[in-house]
Amino acid sequence: MLSEKIGRRKFMKNMSLAFGGAVASQFLGGLPPTHAEKKPTLEYRTLGKTGLKVTVVSMGVMNCSNPAVLHRAFESF
Repeated sequence: MLSEKIGRRKFMKNMSLAFGGAVASQFLGGLPPTHAEKKPTLEYRTLGKTGLKVTVVSMGVMNCSNPAVLHRAFESF
C-alpha cells in the first residue's frame, strides 16, 4: 500500500500529465524504442552426410526419465 495519501489536486495533476503525454505521443508518432528486442537465433548443424540442417538443441526426449538430461541440455545452449 502507499505510505502517503495522494490528494485530489496531485491526482488530477498526474492524470492530466499522463493523458497529455498519451495524446502528444499519438501526434508525434510515438516514442522511439529504448532498446531493440533481440530475437534468439537458432544454431543449425548438418546431420551427417544427409545434408539436412537440424538445430543444435532438440527437445526430442519424450521417453527421458532423468530430468538432469534436460537441465544439462538447457545449460549447454
